[in-house]
Amino acid sequence: MILTKGLLAQNFPVNTSLSSYGTVELHVNDLNFFRNATLSANTIFSYSHTVPLLISLKSSNNHFIFTNGNNRMLSPITHINLVQARAIAPIQSVAISISDYFQEIYSGDGSLGKDNKMHSRVVGQFSITAANLKAGFLRKGTYSNSLNVEIKDWRGVDLKAILDRQLNLKVIVNDLAELTINQTNVDFLFDHALKYEKGISIHIPNHLSVSKTTPFDITVKTSGANFTNGIHAIPISVLEIGFGDGQDWNNTISALSTTGQTLIGNASPTVDRNINVRYMIPAEQTQNLLNKGSGTYTANIVYTLTAH
Repeated sequence: MILTKGLLAQNFPVNTSLSSYGTVELHVNDLNFFRNATLSANTIFSYSHTVPLLISLKSSNNHFIFTNGNNRMLSPITHINLVQARAIAPIQSVAISISDYFQEIYSGDGSLGKDNKMHSRVVGQFSITAANLKAGFLRKGTYSNSLNVEIKDWRGVDLKAILDRQLNLKVIVNDLAELTINQTNVDFLFDHALKYEKGISIHIPNHLSVSKTTPFDITVKTSGANFTNGIHAIPISVLEIGFGDGQDWNNTISALSTTGQTLIGNASPTVDRNINVRYMIPAEQTQNLLNKGSGTYTANIVYTLTAH
């Protein structure tokens, strides 16, 4: 008796014991995934078969279903094509952007087993680039979609060799936060009478850098009530803090204090957004600097990032 691959008598030319492939989860648990790292997760497709395999997949929906986010915000519309898929073993295929029509991710013969059937163990990889994470997955929450995995005879000869299975895909974005002060010293130099007359304004581009996957607030306060120079003091309230040019916000804190005041309120999720800040001692406050001992007066300013 001669057994020929593709013609071996059996109940079905392609077989897998699974009714579905379960769930593949991609976890965004580090801000670096938004910057320079590709997020990926693998899954295994295993088959016994008597025909050459062609594995294709498509999504059941163009967009992800969003859950577990902030109830006060509208759900984001994130397209499935921001996720790529490919086979990485036993051969590596060209990555596809997932869509709502079938696209090939693998074709191959497999290896012949003792049962005279071919066996394939295909490692599939799902990935999202840093740019695509920023484009569609900035919000903390769970992004879900279901995929159809189709397996059939790549030659199109055996029309019975079509197997359809479902795979659930989830992208889970954690609550991530980071606030950086890029310039830690701000110096006001009162060395001329004109500065006392007109005041001083210092603009610092990209002074703050903020990342947050939920709506956020930034408050500012000082650790003490005064600028101090030994036994000498200048009230901290002479200092104003506002935004530099090119910002969406226009709030100004006109009298800084030891109590936190909101500089930015209910801002949208973002990653590595730079904020231009302006520090001011206006003309109407310079009288508080008169008749003080000469020298350097210092104070610590505290910025705090919190969820809104």
